[in-house]
Amino acid sequence: MNNALVPEHKSGYQRLTLYSAVFYFFSVAVLCFTPMSFTGHTIQPLMAGWGTVNFVIFQSIDATFYLNIVMAIPLGIYYGLLIPRANIFKVFVVGLLASSLVETVQYVLNHSLMLNRSMDIDDVIANVLGVLIGYIVLWVIRLVLPSVVKKFQYFIE
Repeated sequence: MNNALVPEHKSGYQRLTLYSAVFYFFSVAVLCFTPMSFTGHTIQPLMAGWGTVNFVIFQSIDATFYLNIVMAIPLGIYYGLLIPRANIFKVFVVGLLASSLVETVQYVLNHSLMLNRSMDIDDVIANVLGVLIGYIVLWVIRLVLPSVVKKFQYFIE
């Protein structure tokens, strides 16, 4: 394979990191930008209409808050595996920017295509928490099993 992003000298572990990251980002896009609702138990189509907008912090703490945390954990892990010299502040900023981008795109799609997706500050908070948790989990694993983490590191420079 002669590809600039996946050079032939990368190991199978490193390629797994890259390919699974691409799959993760695609999956998040499907979850966030399609007219489907996942409640933890069922997947249901959303009817066309206008979604809600919530700027009140911690107004909508329910199962979806925790599912948003879980959904964002891999981003923190992938950030630590893909970006050299990552630190907790950079991870926080990336989590905040990524989550804000998702919510903004949902707002735009909601008003342009009547996608019926809500824009919620609690989603931003949950996603940032998830990204931070993911990075901290990777950091702990790196302390305990540094050789394992090193196998999967695929730094994009």
